[in-house]
Amino acid sequence: MSDTTESRSWLPEGFTHPERVEFVLGYHLRPIRADDVDIDYPAVMGSRERLWQIYGESWGCRPPP
Repeated sequence: MSDTTESRSWLPEGFTHPERVEFVLGYHLRPIRADDVDIDYPAVMGSRERLWQIYGESWGCRPPP
């Protein structure tokens, strides 16, 4: 067996992710879409210093300017 993503998958074969999961107080979880860029990009960029502190080294990223 070759070392591919498929051979190392932690999801069961045939798994299908939910399109939407409802939570209390009206919140929901869904896959990100291209239409989300207008709200997602500013949120990520506004948190880039904090994200780098948490994940930067493991991502192999350089610190933000």
